[in-house]
Amino acid sequence: MKELPRKIQFYRSCFEADNRALQLNSVYSAKAGHLRLLNDADLLTGKVVAYHATAEWAAPCLKTLNLYSKERELYCGALFVLGAVRVLNKKQKLIAPLLLYPAGLRKKGKEDYFVEVDLQRPRLNPAAISNLQAINPELNALDQLYRELKGGPLRFQEVVWLREQLAGLFSNLDQQLAEEYPRVATAEQFDRIRKNSGFFADDGQFHLVSAACLMVLEKNRSGRGILNEL
Repeated sequence: MKELPRKIQFYRSCFEADNRALQLNSVYSAKAGHLRLLNDADLLTGKVVAYHATAEWAAPCLKTLNLYSKERELYCGALFVLGAVRVLNKKQKLIAPLLLYPAGLRKKGKEDYFVEVDLQRPRLNPAAISNLQAINPELNALDQLYRELKGGPLRFQEVVWLREQLAGLFSNLDQQLAEEYPRVATAEQFDRIRKNSGFFADDGQFHLVSAACLMVLEKNRSGRGILNEL
């Protein structure tokens, strides 16, 4: 039993390092490549096992993934947190997925591309959580949510549960635009939302939006280094 606190701290260090590269403030930043907004949540709910992607998006995306297989990987983002944040006292837009799922892209035949998502390994985007809890820095929301977060399809009931957890932690998070999940904002709808200045008032308020996307993010090498010490 004496070893338990030390092991907990060790695994927490592994977890923190493993998530550091996934700090994503905006899917429109240079950190996220090959962004594609999804018009439905079928991949997340488990309604479909594989998403048939267009060659226009998938071909260059797969080329990047093959070329940088050790540095980058595909993710599916879900439930976006929008708001205004301060970086070096400069106002910036937070357009960050709350959840990140590892995904894979494969080619079948000459022109068919398919995306599959690993729903058993959900990750929280630390950037979304840290900005939400800026009004209460002592709140260790990331740990609290991870203790309860479970893998599996992200259906209506799972999102209701998650929204309840968020409501208990963050009084500054408006969830009205997340109530329609599993219906998600289309690419056109999300484009209008992100261009609406009302969602980015510098007042400490944030908004949870039902949306989903695919994107390529950098892998975290430091996390693998820590895990190699096991």
